[in-house]
Amino acid sequence: MSIEMVAGTEVQTALDGVLALERVRAFMPDILYLDLNMPRLQGELVLAELSNINPLMHVVIITGMPPDRVAAAKECARDMPNVSVLQKPFSMEDIAMTLQAAQDTR
Repeated sequence: MSIEMVAGTEVQTALDGVLALERVRAFMPDILYLDLNMPRLQGELVLAELSNINPLMHVVIITGMPPDRVAAAKECARDMPNVSVLQKPFSMEDIAMTLQAAQDTR
């Protein structure tokens, strides 16, 4: 199963943090899956900018990083009430559950 097939979603991807912000501005997604470890612009900096673009956006931090780095990233999004963490490795069922949780809180 691919992510495009989960809950009838439209998916946009970005290879780095700079492109992620460009896509967010153009596409304005309801939910964003964000890795912390990205080229050109780290996830923490993307989160900080997202809080200016759309503080109510649902963001799921996907990471294999240790808890202290995740806590620091969440601090960058302290003004964003809809931030959660999905620890790697994860399954498509985990993705589906985070999508459903985001839909339930709209």
